[in-house]
Amino acid sequence: MKTFSTLIAATTFALSAGAFALPSQQQDRFFTQVSEYQQPVAADGADRTPGGQTLAADGADRTPGGQTLAADGADRTPGGQTLAADGADRTPGGQTLAADGADRTPGGQTLAADGADRTPGGQTLAADGADRTPGGQTLAADGADRTPGGQTLAADGADRTPGGQTLAADGADRTMTRRLA
Repeated sequence: MKTFSTLIAATTFALSAGAFALPSQQQDRFFTQVSEYQQPVAADGADRTPGGQTLAADGADRTPGGQTLAADGADRTPGGQTLAADGADRTPGGQTLAADGADRTPGGQTLAADGADRTPGGQTLAADGADRTPGGQTLAADGADRTPGGQTLAADGADRTPGGQTLAADGADRTMTRRLA
């Protein structure tokens, strides 16, 4: 029993000696543990970001590799690509989506304003996006027909001009390249 009492007394003295040591010799365990890196928490406290990455404003999802989420946090952007404003779809290879995010542009091609159709090979669609232009040719204003070989359509787009010939103003008939006397 005496040995046990001696052991307790020696332990108590050793522990209390640390309390009387100079501040530079004391171990600062409390502050050492608290100063460890803590990752930021979303504004609502719902989740942490791994590796210091930023959460969407609502804290709903994580961004891998520091990538930015859509404003609503609905989807991730792979490789730092930008989402459509509503976050509905991804852009492959950094390509731009139509304003409504309805469709993708392959190879960086531009969609019609309403996003209804794609332009193959960088060709321009009619204003309403109704049809494609083959070989970069221009459609009539209403997009009703195509121009083969770069030929110009009548103002109403009703007929084609063969060989680059000009239609009559009303588009009713074709003009001949040679005049008959």
